[in-house]
Amino acid sequence: MKIKKEMYILSFSRFFEDFGTGMMVALIPLYIAQLNSVYFHEVPVAVKVGIVMSVFGAVIALSQPLLGVLSDQIGRRKPFILFGLAGFAVISFSYAKIHLFESMIVLRIIEGLLVGAAFPSLMGMLSDLSLPNTKGRVLGMHSTIRGIAFGTGPIFGGAVAMYYGYAAGFYLCAVLGTLSLLLVSFFVKETYRGYQSVTPSKISKNILVISGTVFVMMAGTMIVVALLPEFEGRLGASQFSLGIMISVFMLARLLFQIPIGTISDAFGKRKIAVLGLAVSSILIISLGYASSINELIFIRILQGVAAAAVNIPLVALATEMADGSNIGHSMGCVMSANAGGMAIGPLVGGMLAGYVSFLTPFFLCAFLMLLSAVLIWITVKELPGQYSIISNNSAAG
Repeated sequence: MKIKKEMYILSFSRFFEDFGTGMMVALIPLYIAQLNSVYFHEVPVAVKVGIVMSVFGAVIALSQPLLGVLSDQIGRRKPFILFGLAGFAVISFSYAKIHLFESMIVLRIIEGLLVGAAFPSLMGMLSDLSLPNTKGRVLGMHSTIRGIAFGTGPIFGGAVAMYYGYAAGFYLCAVLGTLSLLLVSFFVKETYRGYQSVTPSKISKNILVISGTVFVMMAGTMIVVALLPEFEGRLGASQFSLGIMISVFMLARLLFQIPIGTISDAFGKRKIAVLGLAVSSILIISLGYASSINELIFIRILQGVAAAAVNIPLVALATEMADGSNIGHSMGCVMSANAGGMAIGPLVGGMLAGYVSFLTPFFLCAFLMLLSAVLIWITVKELPGQYSIISNNSAAG
């Protein structure tokens, strides 16, 4: 069954804002070094960057479930997405005007709230527009488009900052956000269902298990960030080769998201997710025993494929398991788990490697991945008739 054209319109409309967000990944850490500070003037730049990233991730994690519930209660998706896009444009413009690190923290808190408002509604709209036997492909397609934007944005952001300055980069982000705002306003229709009475208690144990698994996967992905200096010393790796090691993970995940989404639609999302978790548990231990940078890069490529096999089916399952009026809240929980793993992964990985042993974080993540696989297999049950093979056979009959 074909994907509705509205899916492509929505994903393309948000591409520009996602590209601008990718630019921010390069712009903000470098920009922080240029800012003065009232209360943090003696704090190292690296610590300042960590503070800003942690605050941003924490606000997203805390706000997404609450704002997802609000979207479900109102029964509207589009206003929350537009609010997030408009806010992104304003915040991007504001970054170019600040001079204090404390102002950066305030703006990142606001931006975290904007992401918390927009993303659950975006996922809810994608679910509203898709059919059960196309959710995997839909989410794979959307994630691939977003991944391309995030992957190319930092390179472009760094180039703009180098040749035209940070202010020009932030102004360009504001323009990109405005462009996405206009496209969504005029070309994306509301998936309106009317007012819904929704309470957080309706979140099922399926969603909680899926959210926990998403947290574990993201934390396992991000521990590598904290261990880059260790890999540099152990393997004699250059900064460039370590950059490649990080990039190939994202590229592999992007390349395999759509085909894995299609496969999971055909053969069962739960089966593919459990298989991906089992493979991921082996690969993450292998990282700790890599004897060369080339071996490390190869393992990271395989990790990217395995991550796609876990994340795409699980997000699709989450949209299916959520009650029709509760998708925003459910996706808010899943995305909050993702943000939490992103924030905690580097911190825990660095502490365990520094105070226990280098291999400890890898084995801990592997254990948690296997535990998540067992919980997914035992707890999460796919709804009848979800596979496209079954649906096609039924139609033929």
